[in-house]
Amino acid sequence: MKKKKGFPDYLKNRSLAVFDLETTGLNPNFGDRVCEVAVLKWRNGEIVKTFQTLVEPLRPVSPGAFAVNGITPAMLMGKPLFEEIAREVASLLRDAVVVCHNAPFDFKFLIAECQIAGVKIPEVRVIDTLALAREHFQFYSNRLGEIAKNLGIRAAREHRALADVKTTLRVFQNLARRLEEQGVRDLEQLINFSVEYIPYLKRREIPVPPEIEEALGKKKLLYLKYVSADGEETERLVEPLELITAWDAVYLKAFCRLRKAERHFRLDRIVKAGIFKG
Repeated sequence: MKKKKGFPDYLKNRSLAVFDLETTGLNPNFGDRVCEVAVLKWRNGEIVKTFQTLVEPLRPVSPGAFAVNGITPAMLMGKPLFEEIAREVASLLRDAVVVCHNAPFDFKFLIAECQIAGVKIPEVRVIDTLALAREHFQFYSNRLGEIAKNLGIRAAREHRALADVKTTLRVFQNLARRLEEQGVRDLEQLINFSVEYIPYLKRREIPVPPEIEEALGKKKLLYLKYVSADGEETERLVEPLELITAWDAVYLKAFCRLRKAERHFRLDRIVKAGIFKG
C-alpha cells in the first residue's frame, strides 16, 4: 500500500502557527534580543498567511549568533523594532496551535520582547518538534536540518527564520504521520506527546537568601563563597546590583572586586553569603 502523504485527518479545520526566531545571542536576560521573526499560518492543507521580517535589535549580533544565522548589521538597518510588530506576532499566534523546533528557546525570547513592548502573549498550546524527535524517534542528531535530511526533506538555508518555519512544517507533517501509524489519533494526544504548555509563561517565585536581600536593599558589600560550573570554589567580595530571573535559574548581577567587572552569579551555586563587615 502506498504511504499516505499530507497531514493526519484530525488536523482538519485546525489552525497551526509555525513560529521561529533568530536572535543576537542565547539569553534575553543578559540583553540578547530578537533580530528576525517568522510565522507561517496553516489550515486545512494550505498556507493561509506568511509573516517574516528582520528586526532592529538595538544591540550587535554576537559573533556566535552571526556564525549561525549570518545576519549582518547592514541587513538590520532600517528594520522595525520588535515593539512595532509585537501585536501582529501575538495576533498570528492567537487561536492556533503553535509549532516550533525547540519551543522553550523561542518562547523565552518572545516573552522577553513582549514584556518590553507591553504586549500580552496569548495563551497557546504548543507542539515542539524537537521534543517529539527526542522522545519518540531516534535520529542521529535532533537539529532541525539533520532531522529533515534524515526524513528526505530538502531544507532551505538553515537558521534563517522563514526557511526554518517552512522546514519545521514539513518535519511536523512527517512526524505526525509516523506517530499516527503508532496510534496517535487526535490532536490532544499529539500535544501531550510533545509539550502541553510552556512553563516560562508563568513567572516563578524567587527564593532569595536574606543576606542577599539585605545587601541589595541597603547597598552593602557582600561576601560570597561560589562554586563555578566546573566545580571550582572561590571566595568573592561583590557589590550587588540586581536579581535576574532567567529561564534556567536565578542570577545575582554584581560588580566583582576579584574580577574587577560585572558578573552574574547563579543563586544555586552560592554556597555561603554574608554581609561583609571588614
